Amino acid sequence: MTLGKDVFVALAAVVWADGRVTPEEAAALVRAAQASGLAGADLLAVEHATRTRTSLDALDVAALDPDVREYVYALATMLARADGQVVEEERVVLQALGDRLGLDGEARERAAVAARALAGPSDLQALANALADA
Repeated sequence: MTLGKDVFVALAAVVWADGRVTPEEAAALVRAAQASGLAGADLLAVEHATRTRTSLDALDVAALDPDVREYVYALATMLARADGQVVEEERVVLQALGDRLGLDGEARERAAVAARALAGPSDLQALANALADA
């Protein structure tokens, strides 16, 4: 599943939730963007978002299909875990993202389960497949 630059820039808000971005979180976000096909200036914008705090406001939810919304939430869940822990601030941002995406509790849980089953952020096709099978 291909996602645009703006989705990844908005997803940076998840890794910024606790006020800092660890090297693991930054690398995970950039690897996920690369795995989604971003390169050049778009990838540079994502890298910049790991150094400059962003918000979920960059996410144009209306442009996302319902299946893509669940995928974005699963990716956010995976990014929140990239440094080995999910802190309260990240949970709050994940909650806000789920609300913004219009996902019910069942969709959020399905996405979280799919994300936990993955080896890492470069395995986005496996994430899409896991959600399709759920």
